[in-house]
Amino acid sequence: MVDKQKLVEEYVDGIMLQIRKTRPAGPVTQEEEIGNHERLRKLGLQLIEEIADKESLYLRMWNGTFRPDNRCSREMFQKLTGLQLPPGVKATREFLIAYIGPEWVSQQQEKERAEREAEAKRDREQQEAYYAGLMDEIATRTKSGQNISGRELVNLARHIGIQVHPRTAGAATNVEWITVHRAGVRKNCNAQGCFRLLRDVLELLNEEAPEEEGATDLARELFHAS
Repeated sequence: MVDKQKLVEEYVDGIMLQIRKTRPAGPVTQEEEIGNHERLRKLGLQLIEEIADKESLYLRMWNGTFRPDNRCSREMFQKLTGLQLPPGVKATREFLIAYIGPEWVSQQQEKERAEREAEAKRDREQQEAYYAGLMDEIATRTKSGQNISGRELVNLARHIGIQVHPRTAGAATNVEWITVHRAGVRKNCNAQGCFRLLRDVLELLNEEAPEEEGATDLARELFHAS
C-alpha cells in the first residue's frame, strides 16, 4: 500500500529543491520556511486527490496542481498508479487521455465546446443589445441636435455595417463631441472624415443628412475644444 504522507513529503522536498535551483538565494526566515512547507504540503495532498479521480485529473490537467511538465507531479502520478509516463508533454497528455478514457474525454470536450459556444452567443447577444441601444440613443441625440463622441460615432457606424476608414477611426479618438454642424476636438486633428461618417450614418438610419455644400461650412465652423 502506498504511503501517501511519505509521497507528500517527497513531493514537498522535490518542489523546494526546484525552487532553490531556479530562484536566487536569499535570507528566508524560519516562519517563511514553515509557511512554504505547509503550502506545498496542501498542494501535495490536493495532487493526490486529483490523480485518484480520473475526471478531476483531466479537468485540472492544464490548470491544476498536476503539471505534465513537472518532474515532481510526474513522479507522484507514477508512484500512485504504478504507470510509467512517456517523456514529453504532448505524449504525456495523450497517455493520460487514454488512461482517463477517450470516450469520457470526448464527451467532456464536446460539453466544453458547447459551453464555449453558448458563452460566445451570450456575449454576442449582449454586444448586439448594447449597440442596438447605443444606436437608438445616438439617433435620438443626433435628431435633437445633441452631441455624440467620436468613439460613439465609430462604434455606431461599424454596428450598422459601415466600413470606417482607419484614418477616420484614428481621428475620431480625438473628437470629444460632434454634431452635424460643429465638433470639439483635442489636438490639431482634421474631423472632416468624421463629418462624412456622420452623414453616412444618418443616411443609413433614414435620417435627413446635411447637403454637400453644408460640409464645407462644417469645416469652417470646426473649432478646438479647450
